[in-house]
Amino acid sequence: MENNTFPQYFNLTMFVKLGNYRYLAFVLCLLLYAFIIFSNLVIIVLISREITLHEPMYIFIMCLSINSLYGSAGFFFRFLRDLLSDTHLISRTACFAQIYVIYTYASYELTLLGIMAYDRYVAICQPLNYHNKMTSKAVSKLVAFAWIYPCFSVATCVYLSCRLPLCG
Repeated sequence: MENNTFPQYFNLTMFVKLGNYRYLAFVLCLLLYAFIIFSNLVIIVLISREITLHEPMYIFIMCLSINSLYGSAGFFFRFLRDLLSDTHLISRTACFAQIYVIYTYASYELTLLGIMAYDRYVAICQPLNYHNKMTSKAVSKLVAFAWIYPCFSVATCVYLSCRLPLCG
């Protein structure tokens, strides 16, 4: 007897009956999301407009802000929708798409933080060679690596996971 299934929808059971408090929770989470968007956009615009901030460290900080916008969009859209909804069903495809977005967000974050650590290492331990090693071309390659590597590694994992049947 096989006990494997490929359900078309998942029921999200983490949402309890909040009653009328769900509207308050929705407004508070929407305000938090608006604050995240506003603060990250301020950082991005400030760094892109100010010529003196076109240094590797600030470019990496701007990339972290872009990543924060990506990750918060991947989480908050569905979360806010589920706060107001009475049914908490998500399709299998949407579930794996959200898994992909959240996992790539985390992977981008860790990769960028690792690159920032390397940047600070070169700046502190090899200050005379810093401008030779951290050229704009090198920064571009590091940023491209920070976005491309997690994209493919997480895509491979999600693809292999979505092909597996659920047991139970």
